[in-house]
Amino acid sequence: MTQQEEKIQDEIQQLMQENSNLIEEIENIKKQNDTLSNDLAKFKEISTNTQSQYVNLKYDFDWYISRQEKELSTNKVKSLIESFKQFLPFIEQLWASVSHIPSELSDNSWVSGTVMLYDNIIKKVNAMWFYHIESIWLEPNPMYHEALMTQPWDDDLKWKIVKELEKWYIYKSWDDEIVIRPAKVVVGN
Repeated sequence: MTQQEEKIQDEIQQLMQENSNLIEEIENIKKQNDTLSNDLAKFKEISTNTQSQYVNLKYDFDWYISRQEKELSTNKVKSLIESFKQFLPFIEQLWASVSHIPSELSDNSWVSGTVMLYDNIIKKVNAMWFYHIESIWLEPNPMYHEALMTQPWDDDLKWKIVKELEKWYIYKSWDDEIVIRPAKVVVGN
């Protein structure tokens, strides 16, 4: 073999070696690509699961917060009602005093102050969503009225409330109506 042929043979050998190295490198890149593709698929699955878990946790958290707020609101209302029940006898006694003031004392400044005090207390009570509802001339409703007795009355007012012995109070907000105490009434017959 001539020198030129040897040189070509060496170049061919060298090119084959480079080709072999390139094929080996391509195989390594394919393996790395497969590994990265598998990792990418795993990360996509993890991402999808994480998003799903996040959505579920967010929903659960929002529901929990909503429930806690409602429970807190309910507890506030219950506490307010219990406080009002403790205060109610005082209001009733003050009303009894104000409603039985003799006419000769109506100009007395102390009496006027007492009436003003009662009116202000009622305004504050109403501002806290507590109301007294007038029962006279209404038909008795077992939710709001406790009929203690009947009394003979005109036919026009038969089975209507003719006298209120004890007022009834309700707590009434936008979405709640709770009877604090039913009215004790006399019904016409």
